[in-house]
Formats: sequence, structure tokens, C-alpha cells
Amino acid sequence: MSRRPVLRGDELPAMLVPPPGPKSLAAAKRLRRSEGAAIWGRDSLPIVWDRGKGSVVEDRDGNRYIDLTSGFGAASLGHAAPEIARAVSSQARRLIQGLGDLQPHAARERLVRRLAGKGGALSSVLLASSGSEAVDLALRTAALATGRRRFVAFEG
Repeated sequence: MSRRPVLRGDELPAMLVPPPGPKSLAAAKRLRRSEGAAIWGRDSLPIVWDRGKGSVVEDRDGNRYIDLTSGFGAASLGHAAPEIARAVSSQARRLIQGLGDLQPHAARERLVRRLAGKGGALSSVLLASSGSEAVDLALRTAALATGRRRFVAFEG
């Protein structure tokens, strides 16, 4: 079995086989059997990524792409970013998770204090995982601040 070269993160896109290649197709078919067709539809199968460095990702067949999604923000520093790997490793050695609202942890307290210390409208901070969760928190905050329970929404 030959070893693939280490990704540096500055490689150009390259197609060794037309995507999705045979290894991606095989992996996607195995996923479909377990996850069902609802994920990608009945007539399409995805390209299955294998590894990445920076903005370069490689699929199971060795094809290289530039990842322009940044993992929906989760990989905004790129894949395999050393500073992220160090932070995750350091945190994993201390505490894998804290339920935040139920049992806050020291890192949460430091983050909230740092954000609130920016001044202005950020004198209080509420953390959210998604846009819809942030809107829900904003509506609840508005209801607490005003005592009102009805809202008007506009579109367009």
C-alpha cells in the first residue's frame, strides 16, 4: 500500500478520476444503506472527503478541491489548523464538555466576560448555536425587557 504525500494546504485542484470516483461511490453507497436516500436523493451520490489541510480537501480517490464552504464557519481557519488542534487537544485534556447552562465551565465564563467587556450594547451576553436559537433568545429578551408577549414581523 503506497503512502499518499502529506497535504501542505497550497496544492492546486487536481482530478485523478472523474468525481465521484469509485472509492467515493463505494463509501457513499455504504452511507446510503445506513442513512437512507433522504440525505442526497435517490439519483445522486456525494463526493466523500478523506482529508484536508487549509482550504484544500482530498476525496477518497485522491482528487483535490478547494473547500469554499469553510465548514459553515466551523473551519474558517481551514482544515487541520494547528492552532485549532492545539486548543481542542488542550481542552480535551481538561474537560470534554460542560453543559453550559446547567453546569457552566471556566472557558465559558472567560468568553462571556471578555465579550461583555467590549462595552456598548454588549454589556450582557447570550450564547447561541444557530441563527434560529439567537432569534429565539432575542425574542425572549425583548419580552422580558418590555413585558409584552406579542411581536410584529416584516418580510421583504
